[in-house]
Amino acid sequence: MSLSRLIALFFLIGICSCQRQSSQPMPIVLKDAPCDCAFISGQPTYIVNETPDSLTMYYLAVWKHKFMERNGLNESRFNTLIKYVSGALQPWREGVSFRVDFVYEQDWLRIRYSEQFRVNYDPETTKAYVVDVPRGVYLTESQILFRQPWDNVQPIQIGAKLAFSSCADACQALKTKTKYPVLKPSEVLFYAPTPLQTIPSNEPYLFSAGTIDSTANRCVFGRINLVTGEAQASEGPCWIN
Repeated sequence: MSLSRLIALFFLIGICSCQRQSSQPMPIVLKDAPCDCAFISGQPTYIVNETPDSLTMYYLAVWKHKFMERNGLNESRFNTLIKYVSGALQPWREGVSFRVDFVYEQDWLRIRYSEQFRVNYDPETTKAYVVDVPRGVYLTESQILFRQPWDNVQPIQIGAKLAFSSCADACQALKTKTKYPVLKPSEVLFYAPTPLQTIPSNEPYLFSAGTIDSTANRCVFGRINLVTGEAQASEGPCWIN
């Protein structure tokens, strides 16, 4: 083979090698997101009803009694952990519900939560309901049917020792356990990991999300149990058109 042909052959090999290298996708480097938990605040994000009327006060007392009973709290423990309690009657098509907003506080953790239950059944729109309660009047405590499908009254995990000394520590643990450093904290809330249970238990969780590749619409969503430390994350689209 002549020298000129040998040089041309090496030149072609070099071009092919460069083309193969350029066609390979660049590896994605996941940046470490900050563990900023500014959303945790000691103040409620709702307006507290400071002057409830007598009916609201009655149902607040009913709710508190049932809440303490359901979650195994005494008066002292309730006052320590439950803050900014606010109740309101909410009329709707099928009657009236009673909603209670409050903030759960334990160490560094602050979770806004709400519960509601039916206190009045409209005589016309609930005729087909198989429930043994008077219609068109406000119910007494003994008449209220707690834990109906339209209610939001479930046990929540209260007072259990937190596995982390701060939100930032929980965030870092989630990133380490799932190997997704892009996860950034978004909210803390009570969440039922096994909602199909007869009585699901709502446990405190930190939820996070992060972007892996925006051009490929690829994100990751994770959560960590703030008591047990159990963590998980899964990838999914950042948006759906």
